[in-house]
Amino acid sequence: MTATKAPVFYFYVPDDSANVASLEFRLDYASGPKRGSGVINPPLNVPIAKTPGMVKVQLPELLEKDTTYSWAFTLRCQGTRETVTFKGLVMHKGLEDAIASQLAKASSAQDKAAIYAQTGFDLDAMPALVEGGQLQTKGFEEMLVESGFEKPID
Repeated sequence: MTATKAPVFYFYVPDDSANVASLEFRLDYASGPKRGSGVINPPLNVPIAKTPGMVKVQLPELLEKDTTYSWAFTLRCQGTRETVTFKGLVMHKGLEDAIASQLAKASSAQDKAAIYAQTGFDLDAMPALVEGGQLQTKGFEEMLVESGFEKPID
């Protein structure tokens, strides 16, 4: 879930540009009469970094409240037909007043990320850490554990 119309997605790409042919992000409607049709058409081509690391996909303000979307991030390998695709669902929901109040009182990016993660707004937790400069710290690992991951995937 996300509290914003313009969410940010982060993906870890383990190979450098020599091994990656392309990166693509799709966003489709997941339910209702528009199910399966592209929200972003054609899919976004994501720039390939020169070194392994995090890739940021910033969407424009286009998510409608209480609408479920499916997303897919596809990595195509250089010199082969091999692809790796990560898929998920996202829904834009407004923040309840109590959550907004907690976030306003949070004293650090790590605290904000924890509040987002604990209240089901997982997609907003990562940007809170990045904006607070805590992506490479213990805060990121704690957020993963709070979201149900036991350890980062290599």
